[in-house]
Amino acid sequence: MGELVQGSEQTCRMCGVTELGKARQKLRVLLLAWLLIGFEIQGTWACPELCECDGLTVTCSDATEIPVDIPPETTVLMFPRHRFTNLPGYTFVPHNLRNLRELHLRRGNLEVINENAFHGLPELTKLHLDYNNLQNIDANAFDSLGKVDHLYLYYNKLQRIRARQFVGLPALRWMSLSFNALTDIPANAFQGLEHLTTLYIRYNHLSELGDYQSFSGLHKLQMLSLENNHALRTVGDETFSQLYSLTDLELGGNQLTSDSFTEATFSGLHKLHTLNFHNNPLGLVPSLALKAIPQLDTLRLTSCQLRSVRQNDFEYAPDLKQLFLDDNVALKQIPAHTLSELEQLEILDFSRNSVTDILAFSFQNATSLKKLFITDSKLSGIEEDGLDGLVNLDELNLSNNELTTLPKTALDSIPYSDSLKIDLGDNPWACDCHLRDFLQWVDKHYDAPQIQQIFNITEHQPKCLSPPQNAGRSIFDIPTHDLSCEAPPPKDIGHEENQRRVTIGSCVGLAIVVILCTVLSILFYRRRQRKLRDMLRRYGSRDNVSSFPLDDNVSI
Repeated sequence: MGELVQGSEQTCRMCGVTELGKARQKLRVLLLAWLLIGFEIQGTWACPELCECDGLTVTCSDATEIPVDIPPETTVLMFPRHRFTNLPGYTFVPHNLRNLRELHLRRGNLEVINENAFHGLPELTKLHLDYNNLQNIDANAFDSLGKVDHLYLYYNKLQRIRARQFVGLPALRWMSLSFNALTDIPANAFQGLEHLTTLYIRYNHLSELGDYQSFSGLHKLQMLSLENNHALRTVGDETFSQLYSLTDLELGGNQLTSDSFTEATFSGLHKLHTLNFHNNPLGLVPSLALKAIPQLDTLRLTSCQLRSVRQNDFEYAPDLKQLFLDDNVALKQIPAHTLSELEQLEILDFSRNSVTDILAFSFQNATSLKKLFITDSKLSGIEEDGLDGLVNLDELNLSNNELTTLPKTALDSIPYSDSLKIDLGDNPWACDCHLRDFLQWVDKHYDAPQIQQIFNITEHQPKCLSPPQNAGRSIFDIPTHDLSCEAPPPKDIGHEENQRRVTIGSCVGLAIVVILCTVLSILFYRRRQRKLRDMLRRYGSRDNVSSFPLDDNVSI
């Protein structure tokens, strides 16, 4: 029995040794594999000469050619300030960059991109070609880039794009062609870009937009910017008619007038919500063109040289919520008749115009208005009920005008809320009896913290310009007894009367002296004449006496 137990113990010891040996062998294998993998990774990630590597990002500045030893695991490859002028076909195929996600060829001298230049980059999603000297992109240059969703082509020298130029980019969602020299957009230029949602063609040389074929195929486009094509004067009928998903259209900074648009210009834009005309010489609101887009909620007419706002200018845009009429210096009155048509209006900017007064009931029907801006203008007066109707207002900006006072109940119709902001800064306030009633109304309706919150007095205080004793002080810091209209000091009437009498007396005295001197002179002269006659009678004949020129006509 003892031998059996001893044998069992010996067998267990042998089993333990065997298991320990196996564990050690496995550990050696794992360590060797780890070392081999480490050596392989280190060998794979040898950074190309003259480049910098940070993880899976490789940056080769001022490169004259593409290095041959770029690690194939690279996901971001950047060539800032490169010196390539030409990108031949199949440029990247030998480098086996099948994991590359972003390629930056920015700020260089690239002039030409040849067909199939980007073959071999199946995972690429971002392609940066901006800030180059690109003048020509061959047809099919973007073939095989099935996953690219962002293409940056701004700040180049492109004068034209071809029909179907981007057909190899079916996943593209965002593209910028701004700051080039494009003179027109050919038919079917964007065919194949079925997923494009954002397109910028700003700062080019476009002079006209053709028919619907210019933007055909862009059924999912949501934002189109054609701003600052300074020669653009003509927009064709139905130019945008196939942009069924467009929500934002920017046409600012061109040479468009109200005559550039017809009733059909915006046909088909059933989802358009924002239309920007800023900095065009429109002259008048192109009201007829708005007929096709009644769902419009934001209209920007900033700096459009508007001569007037007519009665029915916005009758076809009843859902407008934001209207910008700022920087139209010919506008002198709040268009109250127009506001009555816009029952949904929430934001109105009427700044930098020539309005001088807000007449009574100008906003009587603007009950939905939440923000009102009338800044940097010539506003000098607000009538008693000028702000009546603004029952939902939470921001009022009247800064930098010529206001000196406000009527007592100017803010009576504007209810208090935690978000209410009123800016009265940079006005020449006259802190005298004329402003007293308004400030007393403010003190009655708001406590000190509310005044500080509403009127933003910690950052943009409304300050007194006059009278001298109050100049420079916040209008909300003036005690009531200092808001007086003192009459000028009474004149010293007695002193003035004395001065007047002295002056009159002096004049009379001088006149008497002159008269007396004259009389005495005449008397003296006549007496002398008589003496002379008597002397001649005694010593000469009568004929000789008559020959003297005696003045007998002198009289007193």
